Amino acid sequence: MTEFPFIAPRLDDPRLLQQRHFAMVIDGKSVPALSGGTISRESPAHPGRIVSTIPRGSRADAEAAIASARRAFDNGPWPRMTGGERARIMNRVGDLIEANIEELATIEALEVGKAISQARGRSALPSAFGAMPRGTPRGSRAKRIMISARTRSVSSFASQPAWSV
Repeated sequence: MTEFPFIAPRLDDPRLLQQRHFAMVIDGKSVPALSGGTISRESPAHPGRIVSTIPRGSRADAEAAIASARRAFDNGPWPRMTGGERARIMNRVGDLIEANIEELATIEALEVGKAISQARGRSALPSAFGAMPRGTPRGSRAKRIMISARTRSVSSFASQPAWSV
């Protein structure tokens, strides 16, 4: 068995010096936890380095988010959209993830301790976006394609390693 020497991480890497602050999104707005509390995320690969802070959400925060989501679904356009319209939106989300993969991979690597090359890979992307149909099929064909895409994405997603947001 080949042994490789330990290579200590570079503690002067500028990506480690940038601390990201995340918020929750409720009613379409970025908001802190109702309590104002936060959780500091320490990089598992770089002990002592805080790489981000996230809101310390509570039951009340979750209930506010659930109520907001319910209102948005009941009163918003999503349930009245066709499968093709929804697919275009989901494809746009997938395109935005791909366009920002370097930043997302950096966050993944720093917060989870995953190798950057692995974080850049397909496992860093939710399979559901890759399975969405391109184009705008109509009628019963659109329903069959959406059902097929949903089935593939669920089974494909279940076989992927866990990833964090």
